[in-house]
Amino acid sequence: MRYLITVLVLFIIVDSAASQQHKEIIKREVNFPDDEGTILVENIFGAVKLEGYDGNKVILEVEKEFSADTKNELEDALKKVFLVIETKGDTVDVFLTGICGCNRNKNHNHNWHLCDFKFNYDFKVKVPRKANINVSTVNNGNVEVQNIEGDVVAKNVNGGITVGNISGSAKVHTINGNVEVRHVKNPLKKSSYYSLNGDVNVYYNPDLSAEMHFKSFQGEMYSDFDNTEMLPPVLTTSKTKNKNNTTYKIDNVMAIKVGKGGVVLSFETFNGDVYVRKI
Repeated sequence: MRYLITVLVLFIIVDSAASQQHKEIIKREVNFPDDEGTILVENIFGAVKLEGYDGNKVILEVEKEFSADTKNELEDALKKVFLVIETKGDTVDVFLTGICGCNRNKNHNHNWHLCDFKFNYDFKVKVPRKANINVSTVNNGNVEVQNIEGDVVAKNVNGGITVGNISGSAKVHTINGNVEVRHVKNPLKKSSYYSLNGDVNVYYNPDLSAEMHFKSFQGEMYSDFDNTEMLPPVLTTSKTKNKNNTTYKIDNVMAIKVGKGGVVLSFETFNGDVYVRKI
């Protein structure tokens, strides 16, 4: 089932010599098909704040803002990017689509830089706390996830990621920003934490048993856990092909066993440090 969101709660057009602006607040509630289903929120410009609660609906509040040089250009811009909700099986997918290179349904390629106007969507989302979460944005905002018992995937490009009070696994990835993740229960499945240009802070319960894999170009790893044991380096191989030959690259990943070992927790930075802490 697909919903094209057209609910208008607040509508403002600012007329000035510098630019034309359109601001709008969109509110929507959607039945969640399964307590342990998946919610996807795929943003381009703007923040995403998602929180788990004791309910059975996905509750959305979205602040939408467009700006263009002239009134005609603004009116045209409002026809080019849309907020859409799709429900398929046990998954609710919230995403932006339209023309000017950001039609996800056609090519799955967010060529947002092709738009000749500016737009921003700030998401506030409440979901059943047992749901699995997959949220992302690109510019102009951070990603925040709180109070989720399912698995969490959170991605950003130019912004930080904060994940708090989660009980499942985590896959957290950003390019320019810090990462902070707090596990109220230690993960039982493989989890990964990545920032190219930022620090990674991850919190676990004191009874953690895991293998920690750490990789960085010029960062350091610090840990509060003292029941650790160094393991042999983990060698990972990647292969690149070109016209003349195939190149193999071997990465040397530092490995540490905490407690009795077990689940693999991977940390990677380029310019940042990793801090593994006890709650």
